[in-house]
Amino acid sequence: MSIIIFLLGSVVGSFLNSCIYRLPRGVSIVHPPSFCPSCKHRLHWYDLIPILSYILLRGKCRYCGVKISYSYLLVEILTAFLFLLSYYHFGLTLEFIFSCFFLSLLEFIAMVDLRTFEVMDFAVYIGIIIGVIFYFVKFDFEGFIFSIKGIIYGAGIMALIFYVSNGKMGEGDIGIAALIGAWLGDINTIVAIFLAFLIGGTIGAFLIILKLKKLGDKLPFGPFLAIGGGITFLKGNFLIELYWRFLG
Repeated sequence: MSIIIFLLGSVVGSFLNSCIYRLPRGVSIVHPPSFCPSCKHRLHWYDLIPILSYILLRGKCRYCGVKISYSYLLVEILTAFLFLLSYYHFGLTLEFIFSCFFLSLLEFIAMVDLRTFEVMDFAVYIGIIIGVIFYFVKFDFEGFIFSIKGIIYGAGIMALIFYVSNGKMGEGDIGIAALIGAWLGDINTIVAIFLAFLIGGTIGAFLIILKLKKLGDKLPFGPFLAIGGGITFLKGNFLIELYWRFLG
C-alpha cells in the first residue's frame, strides 16, 4: 500500500507543478495540454511520468534540450512523501484525504510565494473554507469553534506583526496564517508561527553567512509558514508535550 500511496502522491505532485506554473500566469490548468515552458512543444504522456521522466531525460526537455528546473522533481518527490507521512499518521481514513489536501495546498502556496513573492488568495480562501467544514463535520459545533479560533489567532498574530514591522512582513502572510489556523486551532497555530520564525531565521542567517543573501534582502515568509504549519499539523501535540517536558 505504501508504494501505491507514494505513486499517488507523485501524480498529485505533477499536477501541482502544472498549477504552480500556470495559475500565477493566468493560464488554464485544462487547456492547452502540457508543454515545455521554453520551446512550447506539446509534451506526450511518456514525458510526464512523475519522477521517472525527469530522471530518464536527465532534467532536460526532450525536444529543445533546455534544462528543466529541479523544482519540478522536488515537488513530485516532496508530495509523494507528504502523502506517505499522512498515510502513516492517519491510515486510510477521511483524515488521510484531508491531510493530503491540506499539505498539498500548503506546498502549492509555498512554491508560488517562493517563485513570485505573491500569495494566491483564492487558494487561501478555499483552504480556510474546507478546513472549517472539515472540523465542523468531524466535531460538530466544537470543531467549528476550534477552527474559527485558529483563524482569529493566526490572522491576528500576523496582522500585528505586519503592523509593527511597518509592512515589511508581507500582507499575504496574514492569509496563510489564517489558513493554518483553520486547520490547527488556536494553540497549535501559535506553535506553527513560532516554528516558522525559528526555521526562517535559521535559514536566513545561513544564507547571509554563505553570502547568498544580504541583510535586508527580501525573503518570502510564506514557505516557512507552510513548513511550520505542516510540521505542527502532523506533530503539534508531540511538540507541545516535548516543550512541557523540557520545562520541567
